[in-house]
Amino acid sequence: MERYNKLLLIGLEKIRKIATQESMNDRIVGLRKLRNTNDKDIIRAFFHYALSNMLSRSTWLLERSTQRAGLIFSICDEAYAILVMMNNWDVYERLSNGEKRTRGKLLKTLFTNNKVESNNPNITIKMLKGWSGKGVKEFNEITTYLLSVRNEEYVTDLENELMQEYNELDADNTGKRKRDGNDEFILEDRVTPFDGYSNVFQQL
Repeated sequence: MERYNKLLLIGLEKIRKIATQESMNDRIVGLRKLRNTNDKDIIRAFFHYALSNMLSRSTWLLERSTQRAGLIFSICDEAYAILVMMNNWDVYERLSNGEKRTRGKLLKTLFTNNKVESNNPNITIKMLKGWSGKGVKEFNEITTYLLSVRNEEYVTDLENELMQEYNELDADNTGKRKRDGNDEFILEDRVTPFDGYSNVFQQL
């Protein structure tokens, strides 16, 4: 387990190098293409720190050793996880350096919490918007890109390697939990036509 945790930190540092490049465009393109890699450290860290949070922890721990991640998570899951990383990475950096959030204070993000001045000159209130148009466009860019690469042999081979790794890790974990009805319900409820291994999405 200690070795596994070290590998996670190695992968996280590799992702950090992508996410903190000087050029914002390089950051965005680098994170958008995160899945287009043979680097197991990067994908392991992405699964652990970002994608696994799209499910309950118990569901992820139960399913990760029996089927590869591309069959657990939809393309939309992956695209949203990557988008959130893009949007909030500078916030993560500042918080990790000890900066604290205070009530009413919003740390600067890339695609959310953009302040828009009122058109009425007599009103000074600034309105906060949700995801910006650029954020929505980037989500679509990520989704389209994932659709083009997630079926590639090198991607599925890497997922299978990690599945075997999880299998071995879980076999050593005597505290592995048994599946309960709630976890089965969650998995059943998440069946979606946006899965990257079908052609349904392309037809929408």
